Amino acid sequence: MKNITFTKGSGGLARSLPGEDHYSGLLYYALYGTTPLSGWSFGTTKLITSLESLESNNVLETTSGFEILHYHVKEFFRINPKGILYVTHRYWLRITLRPILRT
Repeated sequence: MKNITFTKGSGGLARSLPGEDHYSGLLYYALYGTTPLSGWSFGTTKLITSLESLESNNVLETTSGFEILHYHVKEFFRINPKGILYVTHRYWLRITLRPILRT
């Protein structure tokens, strides 16, 4: 495996970093009980190259349970229109808290 170097830029300067390997990833947890997207099962990863490619996977601003994912992808491509984004979505585990009764 090759080394990964993180270069922190001076935000807001509207300049691109040199190079061609600007990949990003996003792991999104949907709430327990959210209906899976058609054609995109939970736990699989999709390559997203634009907001339109996300929307072609049935993730719209109004898709129940995926509004926040749509927002983050929209902002990613607003800041970096030529970016490459890998998105994986999973279920958020349901945790039930029960009081401990002492006898």
